[in-house]
Amino acid sequence: MSEKTNYILVDTWNGEGYSESSAEVIQADNYLAAVEVAKQKAIEASGGNGTVRIFNKNTACYDIGDDNGAYHIENFEDQYGICIMPDTNQYQIIGSRVSYLRAIELSIKEAEDKDGWEVEELNENEQGQLHTSKGCEVFQKLNEDTELEFYEGGDGVEYEIWQNPHTKQLYRMPIEVVRDYDNKEAVDSCHEAKFGKSNH
Repeated sequence: MSEKTNYILVDTWNGEGYSESSAEVIQADNYLAAVEVAKQKAIEASGGNGTVRIFNKNTACYDIGDDNGAYHIENFEDQYGICIMPDTNQYQIIGSRVSYLRAIELSIKEAEDKDGWEVEELNENEQGQLHTSKGCEVFQKLNEDTELEFYEGGDGVEYEIWQNPHTKQLYRMPIEVVRDYDNKEAVDSCHEAKFGKSNH
């Protein structure tokens, strides 16, 4: 069985709910198979009634009334994030964290409400939507550590092994011990501290 390849599937939509445009990393046997996924997604999004057209060999476009959307396929090579412009069904993939944060910084300067919740969310989470003088922009990380899943126990004391479910990259995750001072309990002996009070 051949190993599957990672691709970025970008969902853009300029109708109601446009700010939910997003991207995800998917796996497919090859590029053509990934484009077929995009095509099927477009057919589903159109309710099976609209016309789906393929542009630039990687974009499946569809229309619903006066609104339109598209599913796009790009190769995934561990890029850091993406900025989606749903008004025009366009996007920009960003390779590094430095470039990603710089793009957010520049967009915040163009924000319609520089003191609003959108700017606050972007600064805090480093992703989210933002309305600027150029239209809506949706920032999203593509390869963030918060998406890691537990893989195995490691040594169980100092570290565990976690895995990115999309890229299959393994990470050594340090274990941090947090002391709960608010719920401390007084005990009479070291044995009781370790094992609790005996019922005998």
